[in-house]
Amino acid sequence: MLQMMAVLYRKVGQYEKSVECYNEVAMLITRMGLDENHDKEDEVYISQKEKVAYSSQSIGDILFDISEFSRALESYEEAIQMFDNLGVDSLIIADALNRKGHVLLKMKRWTDAVVVFNKALFIRVDRLPSDHSSIAESFHFISK
Repeated sequence: MLQMMAVLYRKVGQYEKSVECYNEVAMLITRMGLDENHDKEDEVYISQKEKVAYSSQSIGDILFDISEFSRALESYEEAIQMFDNLGVDSLIIADALNRKGHVLLKMKRWTDAVVVFNKALFIRVDRLPSDHSSIAESFHFISK
């Protein structure tokens, strides 16, 4: 329910309330049992951790939309770290890297942006057919 509220708040332009909802989602999921006693291979554990990572990514999206670039960067970095630790599909990580790269472009951190976009490109080249539009998209952002 909180996640749906976060989406709706974002749609009506109430960004801070949306961020609050996503933060609450992450905290509730964490309180529901993401402690050290869980089997790290447990599907429920992994699914809940992914939800926390997606919440961080969504917060980054909102902060990007309202030009809070340094805070957005922190949220994307947190999401990427969680995705990486969980061993999620590398294409999800490539998408998160692209989001981080966009923030770096807005912050005019050109070299850092190129490094991040290159990481996303290498993942995509490794996983997708050579004519896939996501690969072209990565080259486009590198050229920016």
